[in-house]
Amino acid sequence: VLTLNDMSQKIWRWGIIGTGAICNDFVKAMAFVPASEVAAVGSRALETAQNFAQKHKIKKAYGSYKELVEDSNLDIIYIGTPHPFHKEHIQMSLNCGKHVLCEKPCTMNEKEQQEVINLAKEKGLLLMNAIFTLHFPIYDKLREMLKDGVLGDITFFSAGLGYNITFKTPRSRDVTLGVGATMDMGIYPLSVASLVFGCVRPNQIKACLLYTSPSPRDRQKSR
Repeated sequence: VLTLNDMSQKIWRWGIIGTGAICNDFVKAMAFVPASEVAAVGSRALETAQNFAQKHKIKKAYGSYKELVEDSNLDIIYIGTPHPFHKEHIQMSLNCGKHVLCEKPCTMNEKEQQEVINLAKEKGLLLMNAIFTLHFPIYDKLREMLKDGVLGDITFFSAGLGYNITFKTPRSRDVTLGVGATMDMGIYPLSVASLVFGCVRPNQIKACLLYTSPSPRDRQKSR
């Protein structure tokens, strides 16, 4: 839907769904993106949106996500809400004719993912998962090496990612908000595996888990 030529001929006006930490980080990063302007932000509470807008010098603030996506001056919506709400917010945005960049994971499962992909195709709009690591220069080099066959036929891939999670926000402890090792961290090595193997689907998927606490968060994801 979008081409480099299209992107060079206009200023892309962004709307932000959400006002949490990841949205703050995204808006700060947008200051370095050419031909783009963060033009509006939406929250469930107008005051929260206004405070966010004032902090980041955003012109418009809306007290609902629906009002935001209905703004005819916006071209593309960034979604930074908790995981279980992504599908609803993606559909809302696409149905209002907006391109979408959605935080990972784009949806909670394959069925939801296919639904939003189908809707984006139907509307002729861009839908992209915001996995920023895949845009690091090292992955451009990996793509080049894979294309040129430098690594030969890939038959095995191993990746690990881990960090000490500090449970500072209510979301980090709430299973209903989609937390867990797979959704929050596992998606990064999985995305690299998808890059390496392309469209080849795995014959079998296995998971194992070492309990380090009685928390139900990752117990849910290991089933």
